[in-house]
Amino acid sequence: MLIILASLITIIFFVLYHKPIFSGNWYAYSDTGCDTIDQYIPMTAYDVGSFWQGETDQYSLTFGLGKNNPFQWYKYLNPVNLPLLLLGTTNLRVAFIISTYLKYLLIGIFGWLFFRRLTGHDGIATICSLLWTYSGYNVLWGQHYAFLTVSVAFTLFLYGLQLILDNDKKMLFAPLAILPLAVTSYLTFYQACVFALFYGPIYLFFKRTSIREIGRAAGIFALGCILALGMGGDYVLSSVMSFFSSTRMNNVSSINISGFYSMKYIGSYFARFLSNDTMGIAWNYIGPANYYEAVMLAVSALTLFSMSWLIQTKYRRRVCCIVGCSVLCLCLPIVSHILGFRATTHRWGYLIVILEVILIGYGLREAVQSYTSGKDGDFVRKAYRAILISDSLLVAIALILLTFQKRVGYHIDKKALLIVGCSYVMYTVLLLACVFIIRNGRPKIRPVLVFAGLLACCSVELVVLNYRSINSRPMITSQQWNEGMYNDGTREAVAYIHSSDSGLYRINKTYDSVYYDDQLIQDYYGMGVYYSLNTGELVDTYITLGNKLRESTDTLTGTNYIRFPGADIVGNTTLSAKYVISKDGEELDSVYYYKIADVGDIAVYQNRFWNGFGNLYDQVMDAESFERSENREQILSAVLVTDEEKLLSDFTSADKERFPRTVEEGLSGLDMNGKVQLTEGKNRIFGTVSNQMEHPGVLCVPLLNDNHWEVTIDGKKEESYRVDGGLIGAVIPPGEHQIELVYKNNTTLIGKGISAAFVAGYGVVLFSLRKRKEHE
Repeated sequence: MLIILASLITIIFFVLYHKPIFSGNWYAYSDTGCDTIDQYIPMTAYDVGSFWQGETDQYSLTFGLGKNNPFQWYKYLNPVNLPLLLLGTTNLRVAFIISTYLKYLLIGIFGWLFFRRLTGHDGIATICSLLWTYSGYNVLWGQHYAFLTVSVAFTLFLYGLQLILDNDKKMLFAPLAILPLAVTSYLTFYQACVFALFYGPIYLFFKRTSIREIGRAAGIFALGCILALGMGGDYVLSSVMSFFSSTRMNNVSSINISGFYSMKYIGSYFARFLSNDTMGIAWNYIGPANYYEAVMLAVSALTLFSMSWLIQTKYRRRVCCIVGCSVLCLCLPIVSHILGFRATTHRWGYLIVILEVILIGYGLREAVQSYTSGKDGDFVRKAYRAILISDSLLVAIALILLTFQKRVGYHIDKKALLIVGCSYVMYTVLLLACVFIIRNGRPKIRPVLVFAGLLACCSVELVVLNYRSINSRPMITSQQWNEGMYNDGTREAVAYIHSSDSGLYRINKTYDSVYYDDQLIQDYYGMGVYYSLNTGELVDTYITLGNKLRESTDTLTGTNYIRFPGADIVGNTTLSAKYVISKDGEELDSVYYYKIADVGDIAVYQNRFWNGFGNLYDQVMDAESFERSENREQILSAVLVTDEEKLLSDFTSADKERFPRTVEEGLSGLDMNGKVQLTEGKNRIFGTVSNQMEHPGVLCVPLLNDNHWEVTIDGKKEESYRVDGGLIGAVIPPGEHQIELVYKNNTTLIGKGISAAFVAGYGVVLFSLRKRKEHE
């Protein structure tokens, strides 16, 4: 059966993804949900390039204004992501499509193992696994590569959970099945554990398991999760710390939650239960939330057929209870807030989808048992009723959607609805054919014919339901990639700058090649980043330098978008941008910049007031003085200090009369204080600082002060301060001094230690149990 399943997954994959496979297109879209080309591709290119250059496990200035960037071994040694690492940056297009295929294949295999245990039937497991593999959630979210990887890990998690619930001897290896999810996505791991807390007891209760056995299973599952988290401690600890140190933590806790969703949300549940496309595709999508964040419940027409069959059995109350609870959870924003930390999105919708597939599995199992019981008449009656009930439900849902679409505020894609209708007609014909075969066919070939027909219908349905969302949207062509986008001439301009200046500096741009993460793939220290876990230090620096955050959306991602303006002399000088590049004939102010070269259609400018990687100031100012001032230029003559009382008390406060009246005055005064000649090593910045003043000055190094940098001056460890929002500040006496900043992240070391200890402990337990078994 696994061979049949793998063959069908492969055939469907080639049909659905023929464009990126055969036409040379990237499996990436340019309309909506552009995270793929804006973020995932640049980050992957950067990670893979760092690996092949041997630059792993070090602090990187390429990422935003700097970020600790240990190599993600868990991610790239995962079999589904290994092609990305092996094929390298020059073959990323091919690597992504191979990786996507491997993800679907493993979802299918792990799904088959799970559903086989659940239903006890190889054929039903094959059908359920195929439906889960190409469910609407996996196909649509799979367009963002990382989410499909999570689906692989979640499916394996379900298999490990089922081993525990069935008290199977293999459950000793359940922690290994849980581990991939723990080291792939801490959010999904959390959601999956919440799901298990409800699914497990309900499953065991329906099996009439004693309370004691339910408690035993819960204890084993908890132990398995602890072992998995411990073995993945390196990833888990660093990921959790990154989340808690980011602005996202504050954002998700400040959401106002309403009692119920609006009718537009609730209408979208019915629409996207039928098909992902019912409310439009990509830019044409008109439902609530955005195209990807809104609920995606589409699986198969078999959902209604199976439910219609089950309500004719002894399981009717169970089915109605579970369906009712699922619908209630979808309607309550508090559930989305608990599971996804954002009440306006349904990224946890895959939990409902897997319940739908389980419902299909049980429905098919009951149908098979009804057939094998020998009571043909009972099977025929239930078949006719299932057809009548399911088709009536479909018509009712369609009529409700079409009738209330204008009143509620959305429109229904008639073509998508027609495709759904055809799917139901196809299954109706199949069920009628089954009745005919049972009445007239040979007993030996009946099951084979029915199973073959069902697999064929499922395959056709999955293709027609998902084809448009994959192939009707604009994909990035090879020509677009090779002649534009990240290859727009910026690489050549950056290469020119690096060839003539090997120092430590940043480069800013007045344009975006694609988006804010250009520097990751174009290889320069830039001043932009698009990242969901931007730190408070970065955001505060951005605001302090006079920039406004993008207005928060319904997903509260305003702090994800950080882009320091390309021609802003205040920001460029404060953050040590020595060069600025522009294109399309844009000229920069000659007072602040002078052109040094034209590289193709890109002009390279140098900052006239660049003093090195950092600046020396002779004054400090508190937040109150800064907020009262109307001139942003004051940041050029005094360091802003907010929570550093010692620095405020020990150092001369800013003389308001000396605040610059123009930017030029501030820049000129800054130039007189001293020079900062720093260079870069692995996880450290070092060099000389020349304080030309007669009194101590405050050095502002344009690195984010995240409490991991250790500052030494002339070999002596000195205290560092948070200045200018979130940068590193240090007091420099008069004269020339040797300075060194070393990045130390004990969290990584602790995580590695935890992982090693748990792996060793788990190995010892397995070895001991094996020895005991041999002695017995």
